[in-house]
Amino acid sequence: MISQLQRHGIKARQWWDKGCHRQPAYASFPHGALTHTERMGASLVSLPFYLDIPGHHIAYIADHLAAILEG
Repeated sequence: MISQLQRHGIKARQWWDKGCHRQPAYASFPHGALTHTERMGASLVSLPFYLDIPGHHIAYIADHLAAILEG
């Protein structure tokens, strides 16, 4: 999905980069099973968002996202 969005100029990326516990700064901290974090990190997509995003940008993103999800 991310690569398909990016082909249309939409700067989508993987949200959380699979969880902060995988980041070098936090990797040495103890933690329990992070089943939900792992699942969410693998499936969440970040879409562009910022203050005053124009409505036509939202529509452009939504249209392409819908087309991808419809297959």
